Amino acid sequence: MSNRQLRKIHGGKDGLSTLASSLLLEDEEIEDAPSIRNVNGNRKKKSAVNMFDLLHEGEDSDRESVEEVPSYDESNEDTPHIVQTGTKPKKKSKKKKKQNVQPDEDGEELDDEFLVNEAPSNGHGIPVCKPSPVKNILSLEQKNLNSDNELKKIFGSRVVVSAQKKKARGRAYVKSTWLINAKDNWSQIRKTGLSMSLDHTKDGCFYFKYEHNKEYRQIQYDFWDAVSSLNPANIVALVNMYPYHIDSLIQLSDICRMSEDPQMATELIERALYILESAFHPSFNLASGNCRLEYKQQENRALFLAIFKHLVSIGLRGCYRTALEFCKLLYTLDLDSDPLAVILMIDFYAIKAGEYSWFIDFFGAFESKKNLSQLPNMAFGIALAHYYNSKTDPKSLALADDFLKQALLMFPGVLVPLLDKCSIQANSRVIKHEYFSPVTPISHSPSLNNLIQLYVGRSFHLWKDAELLPWLERNANSCLNEVDRQPSIAQDFEEKRKKRYQGTPRNIYRHILLSDIKDATATLPQELAEAGAVMSFDPLPPVESVSSYTRPNRGTNNVTAASQLEGGLISSFFRSLLPGFNPQEVVNNQPAVQRQPGRPARANVELQEEDEIAAEGAGANLQQSVASLVAAMRDLLSNIQLPDLPFNDSNDDEEDHSD
Repeated sequence: MSNRQLRKIHGGKDGLSTLASSLLLEDEEIEDAPSIRNVNGNRKKKSAVNMFDLLHEGEDSDRESVEEVPSYDESNEDTPHIVQTGTKPKKKSKKKKKQNVQPDEDGEELDDEFLVNEAPSNGHGIPVCKPSPVKNILSLEQKNLNSDNELKKIFGSRVVVSAQKKKARGRAYVKSTWLINAKDNWSQIRKTGLSMSLDHTKDGCFYFKYEHNKEYRQIQYDFWDAVSSLNPANIVALVNMYPYHIDSLIQLSDICRMSEDPQMATELIERALYILESAFHPSFNLASGNCRLEYKQQENRALFLAIFKHLVSIGLRGCYRTALEFCKLLYTLDLDSDPLAVILMIDFYAIKAGEYSWFIDFFGAFESKKNLSQLPNMAFGIALAHYYNSKTDPKSLALADDFLKQALLMFPGVLVPLLDKCSIQANSRVIKHEYFSPVTPISHSPSLNNLIQLYVGRSFHLWKDAELLPWLERNANSCLNEVDRQPSIAQDFEEKRKKRYQGTPRNIYRHILLSDIKDATATLPQELAEAGAVMSFDPLPPVESVSSYTRPNRGTNNVTAASQLEGGLISSFFRSLLPGFNPQEVVNNQPAVQRQPGRPARANVELQEEDEIAAEGAGANLQQSVASLVAAMRDLLSNIQLPDLPFNDSNDDEEDHSD
């Protein structure tokens, strides 16, 4: 609108100045007006004021000239942002000014409480609560628990993703999990009879425990009967009927592994982990670092064993970073007791994964609490970590030399077996010197021998690196120079070994049995096999074992000679995997054949020949039994599904009645 028309309406230049001042006042009122919220809680946009609407308050005689204006301004009504862009910062600044002028004491107390509990931010503020270094070292990341992510780094993402797409065609929705990736033929798990509850809290940690409902306990009783029968066919039948039973899956997995079918054994363990994770308590957070499970609780042991077997399996596939993450998880679950002695293999996976700095920090955090340097694997592992770390930090090389010398002096029995395992010919000085010689007067206790054979059998691959041999030889000669110069050094270390390695803890025996390293298994005492204490689903239970229920007393049933023979064959198959097995015991332990009346007794030579024939027949029958069993399991896994259980938990029954 031209100035001439405005002057005509408002009467000259004075009218224009009055109009301008009124428009400015109106604009300020809009900015100061409080924001209005609609019913849904959203801020309601205030409509922009059309300044030309003020002209309607003018004279009625000029209405025709004013009505021509809306046809021009309707297109500008959709631009309210011109007014709002300047108002939002002003509102915030005014609120801040009010808070500074009138502080609220109650509000300050609430703010302080939130500041204490909130996580450290990336801003410039100083966090109130600083996390402990141990918690940071053992912290978990979900991406590192997925072996597919590591396979993508090794083989490339295209190869892994294309394989996953082929498998995922026509696949139903599967719940996202932390521990494993569900297979295509796995159905949704709804009710398994497993649950988890919070047991107690201690020192800021939350201790949970698994629970079995009434129906699951009955299945557990049937499983114990199947194990007592020493017939794997009974376990296969139990898995076919109850494919969600954890102990049956673990036991069946070991049978497959003994039958040289690792793929089936791996899938059974993955099934067990998938079912165990489906029963997690909502507050059981793996990444929090303060959730615990006590191994002495019988219902909790299945998770420990399944994780251990799973990490060993993925480690054999070359996924060392993923195996290290599972080591941290398993070590965190029962940090105080370490029931499966994860500390004996965490160094191997850390070095194979290239996590040298992490392992150095781990060793520094736990050395004062756990005396890690008293374990052969840790003593040599920290030296290796510093050596590889010296490529980026030259100062670490001196530390690597010191740690390696200390390890060689403390554990001289490692060097020669390690070189023999690596097929490396040691120099003549090392072989002839009595300190490192295999025929050495320095005695090694059986417990120390267990640790040495375990380390050599697992970690000899690490020492096949060509650049390590000159470094190892140089430090070995340096140790011999010190021993020759001061013979008291050898005596001092011998006294330390005698005092510190007088007995083997129970968790180390469990670790050796589960690791299945032949060099270490051969050092196990014979009484472990004779006592019958080695069961795959619960090897060497703790002395202070706690269980929510016990096995009921079963009546003695009449067992036929055929069933005794079948059970003896399967039993001999399991015992043949242990050291000191005598095949003749297969025949001697069978029930004696009754001699018919009037039949003359046979000579001892004839009996011996018949015993040999019986032993050969027993071995053939054993092979047939195991082969048929593996074939049945293959058919089982190809058709297995996880159906809904016909029973409901007590809580579900109460909900149904309430409905």
